[in-house]
Parts: sequence; C-alpha cells; structure tokens
Amino acid sequence: MEPDYFPNRELECYSSALANLFVEMGDRPTAQTVFENYRGHRLVSERGNLHLGLATRVLLDLTNKRYSGTLYVNMSGEYLKEATGICFANRSDEILEIIKEEMENGRIIDNQDPVNYTRPALFIVGVGNMGHWVVDLGGGSFIDNGHKKSYIPSTLDLYGILDVKRL
Repeated sequence: MEPDYFPNRELECYSSALANLFVEMGDRPTAQTVFENYRGHRLVSERGNLHLGLATRVLLDLTNKRYSGTLYVNMSGEYLKEATGICFANRSDEILEIIKEEMENGRIIDNQDPVNYTRPALFIVGVGNMGHWVVDLGGGSFIDNGHKKSYIPSTLDLYGILDVKRL
C-alpha cells in the first residue's frame, strides 16, 4: 500500500518534496514537522517559494540539525544574484551571505559532472522559467505534488540534486 504523501501548497514544492522524502525514509514525524513549519521559516518568501541556494540551510533548520544535505548544482554567480533579487529584493545581501556559507561548508557544490547520490533524493527540475522540487525514488519513479509517478517528462531540465543524510 502506498503511503499518504504531502501535496504542494501554492509555491511550496520544496516543503512537500522534503516532507515526502522523509516519508520514504521512514521518518513520518519529521515529514509532518517539516510540512507544518516550512511556511514560518524566515528564509521562505511570502509566496512560499525558496531560493535554490537556501535549501540546505532550511533543511538543517527544519529538522533541528538531525538531517543535512549536499546540493549538487550548476550555479553561477550571476544566477545567484538574479534569483536572489527576485525572491528577496530587500534581503539580497543577507541571502547571498548564507549561500556563501553553505558553499564554504560543503553543503552546496557547484558541479557539472555526474553525481553519486543515495536514493531517495530531491531533484530540482526546470519547469518553464521556474524550479520545481520532486523526490527521485530511482528506477524512473518519483513523487511530484504528493503523487507517485513512473517517469520524468523529457521536457524537464535537471538543475540540481539534493542528497539528504541523517546526522
């Protein structure tokens, strides 16, 4: 029997994907906590979206440092500045500093090479000009918007992989 997954709420695909990752990892209490507390996190925008470079910090915070992740992504300096201005125009210096700390601590790795990661993991994929988080289960299966699917449409571009580990 398939577990109950968490659906997306508005632009909160990171919260539902992260919660669903914890469901797959067998940690339903953490999944529930992440899903319920995501919107109140200080790094989440008013609309519920999250800058890609903040994913690892929000993961640490929402799990009380019980889980950590490594984000493998191709993120240029220009992209960082542009995306930060869109998400957090009045806090861009603070956000860029947090992203710099995450990179210095090895939680964000600028990478264009193939990555070895443990499934389940989170994928950030491109949908139009937006990023969208899904859970990669392996074997062509993934969870998107609270539903298990058996393929990733070829029209999606893979922006990055977040490999999550329990500390």
